[in-house]
Formats: sequence, C-alpha cells, structure tokens
Amino acid sequence: MSIEIELKLSIAPAHMGKLARCAPLIAATRSRPVTRRVYNVYYDTPERDLASQGMALRLRRLGGRWVQTLKAGGGAQTGLHRNDEYEIALPVPLLNFAALARTPAAKLASRAAFRERLRPMFVTDFRRTARLIEVAPGMSAEFAVDRGTIVAGDAREPICELELELREGEADALFAFALRLLEYVPFTIGMESKAARGFALLTPKPAAPERAVSPVIARTASSDDAFVAIARSCLQQLVANDRGVIGSDDIEYIHQARVAIRRLRSAFGLFRTIVPRAAVATTLAEVQRVGATLGAARDWDVFVTETLPAVQHAFAADAGIASLSQDAATLRAMRRNEAIATIAAPAYTAMLIEFGRLLASRPWRTALAASAQALGDGPAREFAATLFTRQLRRVRRHGKTLASLTTDELHALRIEIKKLRYAVEFFESLYPRRAVRAFLGGAADLQELLGQLNDATTTGHLLDGIGQDTADLRRAGGIVLGWTAARTITDMAHLGTAWRRFEAARPFW
Repeated sequence: MSIEIELKLSIAPAHMGKLARCAPLIAATRSRPVTRRVYNVYYDTPERDLASQGMALRLRRLGGRWVQTLKAGGGAQTGLHRNDEYEIALPVPLLNFAALARTPAAKLASRAAFRERLRPMFVTDFRRTARLIEVAPGMSAEFAVDRGTIVAGDAREPICELELELREGEADALFAFALRLLEYVPFTIGMESKAARGFALLTPKPAAPERAVSPVIARTASSDDAFVAIARSCLQQLVANDRGVIGSDDIEYIHQARVAIRRLRSAFGLFRTIVPRAAVATTLAEVQRVGATLGAARDWDVFVTETLPAVQHAFAADAGIASLSQDAATLRAMRRNEAIATIAAPAYTAMLIEFGRLLASRPWRTALAASAQALGDGPAREFAATLFTRQLRRVRRHGKTLASLTTDELHALRIEIKKLRYAVEFFESLYPRRAVRAFLGGAADLQELLGQLNDATTTGHLLDGIGQDTADLRRAGGIVLGWTAARTITDMAHLGTAWRRFEAARPFW
C-alpha cells in the first residue's frame, strides 16, 4: 500500500505547447520527459458496490506488463487528490482476488456474488508524458501530462489534464508550484478523478447547480480540523458551480456560487479566534472581490426575474415599466458578464490554489498564542457549543426591540441569523439530526423573511443605478418603490410570528 497525493489541473489542448515551454517547468525539470501509452480498465458491479464505498479498481497496461490497483480512502480537496493505493503486478490481465483480501475491499471480495458480478465498466486510454521535477528545495513531484479518451459504452470524453504527484515533501509545495505555472499558462482546478468521470459517463445526469452540503466532521476532530473540513466544503460548492456560471443561463449557478462565498467568509469569521485574519488577509480580500461581483449579478437577477415581473403583471400597459425593464435587463447582462469574466480569469483559479495551499499547510498555526493553539487542538464539539451560544446571544440582543428596528438594524439582524444558521449547518454532523433540523427550521424562516425585507432595500439601490431621465421612467421607478414598500409592510406584519417561532426552538447543544 502507498499513499498517492496529487494535484489535478485541467488544461485546454491549445495551451499544451505553451506549458511545455514555460520557464517554471524548465527550471524545475530534473529528468528527461518520457511518453508512454496508459490503458486502464475499471471494474465494478452494476450496483456500483466499490464506487459507493469510495473505492476504484482497475487493471492498467504499461507496455508489456499489467498492474492491478485498488484506490480507497481518499477524495478531492480543492484539486488535491489523496488516495491509499494497493497495487500488485500481474502476469496476465485477470483480477487477483487474493490480493484484494489485503485491502479495504476484502469484505466485498470474499463474497462469491460480488466476484461474479464484477465486470469492466469503462476504459481510459491516454498518452502520458512524465518527468521528475523539483517543486521546492528538497521536494520532488512527478509532472505528468495526460491526453486521450475515456470510453464508457458508446459515450466518449476527452482527457487533457496535468497531474502533479508528490514524491517527496509537503503537499503545499504542489500548490505553490501550480501558482508559478499559472503565471504562464491558464488552467482550472480538476476536482474529479478519471474514475469519477468514467462513472458519470455511464449514467449521465443533467448538469444542475450544487447546493451547500454540510461537511462530515469526525467526533474526534479538533477545532482546527473542523475548520479545514468546513472551508473545503465551501470551496467544493464554489468549484461545483463555477463552470455553470460561465456556461449556463441558469441563474441558480450564480446564486449558489455566491452562497459558497458567503459561507466561506462566515467560516473565517466564526473561527477567527483560531484562524486569525492577518494570516489569510490577502486571500480573503480576493474572496471578497469575487463575492462582490457575484453579489451584484445576483441582485440584478432577483430584480429582473422576481421583482419586476410582478410589477409588470399589474401594470402591463405602462410604457415606463416596459422601458424600465429593458434598461434593467441591459444592466443585468452587464453584471452577469462581469461575474463570468471574474470566474473565467486566472486570478480566480489562483485564489482556489492559494486556498488549497493554506488548508494543506495551515500557516495560521504558527502565529497563534498558546491559548489559541490549545483551543484549536481542543474538541470540535466543545468549540461548536461555545460558538452557538455566543452567536445565539448576539441574535437575541439584536432582536430585543424587533418592532422598532431600523432598516440597517434589520439588516444587521439578518447577518447574525445567517451566521448562526451557517454555524449550525457546519457542525450538524456532530449532533442528532432531528434536533438540529428543528432548530434550523425557525432560523431559516426568519432569515428568509429578513432577506425579503433586504431585497426591498436593494431594489431602491438598483433603481438609483438606472438612469431615470424621462417622466415615464421616473414614474415607473416610483411604482416599483411603492410596490416593494407595500410588500415590506406585509412582511413586517409577519416578522413577529417568525421571531416567536425562532425563540421557541430549543438549543440542542
């Protein structure tokens, strides 16, 4: 058994020549590039018994020899793939079940029914050009460029990717080297393994925006470990939606990418006692910039697809409303293009790589006082309980005079509710699901209502951005403001009920 640690990057074929000639690669090269054909056959049962347990079994042909490999116990984290690999050389291309008995697949392999149902699922066939490089002084990696095809039945998908597999040293050196490459050649983070892509080809699903998923935190995890798991889950959601921001008209991709950014920023705020902002300030500033661009696009999406249609329905014949809608659509398109350009830019990829480096190396640990280090090393569940209590106290302090809160104060309350909700979602795997869901129900309803009130305020700001240089446009703007003001009055009438439901939810920690 060996541990495979590699950074996977996707690159366009048109940039392959530039990659081979770029200065960082030339300077780091320590061996002659060697090109070989790599042919893999992946096996599983029709029920995906191996894949469902996070394992992949393949036979690989390298020249005239065959190797059986089982990968298990890993996953992708901001492009960094970690797997336990169990390999054995084979004289012929037939699975060796006796070898599987010494792997995490032993229980499955002991069953005759499993062995009988195991069959080839798909093939990867590519040419790999590999060389040894020095990613940092005393640290080495294999630099491999793969170009070929994944074949699953009648479906085919091209392979064009770069893998940096650690040979000696620390994983953060891979990220640092990737950042140097990015200055010369554009690429994106590769979140999926070839095995995952092959299984996706077998059972294709329509692309869809990915909502936030609470991370699974081990009961024995430290507070610092919990933070890393939480931050990685936020980045996973962001990366899962970024291609949709660029290539899809579905506005939910921008929404979910923005949610991922908000959750990430909240995580850093909630953990600020053990992850000082000073240690991650530059990267957080970039996150804020990306979030602001996505936020502007999302605000216009809501205005154009939710607010204006309701007003247009009631004032269908009004020329000013029609003109206002056209102007709003133009501004919405501009903000959307800005969001696309932001996600497509190398600076966005650099931000993801830098976050991967930070989470791999945890540089904030060296700057902590002894008490903060002890807190970071302490149990995640204890940290969570303290966090929940503190955040609930902040929410209740804001809500004491609910009926008299100003617009700005309602906005502040919404932010505190959101932080509490995110905190609970981050740690929910450590607590009984039913109790967590009951508590979150009241928080979610209150947050949604406060969000609607905030949308009304945002509408006023957006209208200020639309030139109202004609009487029709000024009247139309007044109609929209009046419409949202009326909705605000209705929402405010329900605010007390939502608050009482939230107050009635029992803390579960």
